[in-house]
Amino acid sequence: MEGLSEFPINIFDIGVIAALVISALLARARGFVHEVLAIAGWIGAIFVTFYSFPHLQAFTRQLISMELVADLTTGVGTFLVTLVFLSIVTRSISKRVQASALNALDRALGFLFGLIRGALIVIIAYIGLDLVIPQDNRPDFVKNARTMKLIELSARELIILLPDNLNESTRMLGTKPISNGANSTPGKVVLDIITPKSKTVAPGSPEGYRQRQRQEMDRLIGNTLQ
Repeated sequence: MEGLSEFPINIFDIGVIAALVISALLARARGFVHEVLAIAGWIGAIFVTFYSFPHLQAFTRQLISMELVADLTTGVGTFLVTLVFLSIVTRSISKRVQASALNALDRALGFLFGLIRGALIVIIAYIGLDLVIPQDNRPDFVKNARTMKLIELSARELIILLPDNLNESTRMLGTKPISNGANSTPGKVVLDIITPKSKTVAPGSPEGYRQRQRQEMDRLIGNTLQ
C-alpha cells in the first residue's frame, strides 16, 4: 500500500479517468450521429408517451379491467414501442454515415461527445454525493483526489445555470467554495492536477541520508579542486 501512496493520483482519480475514457471509447465506436440520435430517441419516446397517453388510455382500459394495470401497460408499452422504432431508425442512419466519407469525422466527434458526456456523468454524480455526504464526512481518498477541485468547480458552474425554482439545497452547492482552492479558476485547477506534488523527505529517511551524502561529496570535490 505504501507504493500506491507515491502515485500522483489515487483510486478516485483513476475512477474518474476510467469513466471519461470508457464513455469516449463507446461514443467513438458508435459514432457521433448514433449517440445524438439515441438521446433524441429517448426524448422522443418520452414525448410520444406523454402526448399519446390520454388517447390510448381509454382504449386500454376497455381491454384491462384494473385501471392501474391498464395505465401502466399503456405508458410502458407506448414508450417501449416508440423507443424500439426510433432505435431502429437511429441504427439505420448511423450505419449509412459510417459507410460514407464522413466516417472519420463521425467517430472523432463521437469521441469528443463521449468525453463531454462522461464529464457530465461525473459532475452529476458528485452533486448527488454532495447532497448525501458532507465534505467533512467523505473518505480521505475522495477529499485528497487531484481531480476533485476541477469536479467541484464544474459542478458549481453547472448549478449556477439551473433554474431558480429548483431545490434550494441543490442551488446552495453553486455558492460553496472549492475545497482547498480559494479563488480557483479552471486554468489553475487543471494546472494543479497535472503538476506533480512535491515529495517531502523526512530527516531520518534513506532519501535524506542520500541527499546529505551527495552534499558531502560535492563539498569534498570542491575542496579537492581548490
